[in-house]
Amino acid sequence: MFWWFEREGELLRIEVLELGPDSFELRVIRPDGTYSVETFSNAQDLAKRQAEVQSGMSRDGWKGPRGSMM
Repeated sequence: MFWWFEREGELLRIEVLELGPDSFELRVIRPDGTYSVETFSNAQDLAKRQAEVQSGMSRDGWKGPRGSMM
């Protein structure tokens, strides 16, 4: 799944991927195309970190999430 965030006409995307039963990734793709990837072995840790990232983005002025896609 992924979610879009907007700030001053720029878009940032957060992706959550389930790679296997105990393998997840959280990706943040920035407007300039650079990205970061974090890996997790359970959905609970992934969800906690995703909430932290989204809270930080809100503090930095990003608006969203703007829907989700699977």
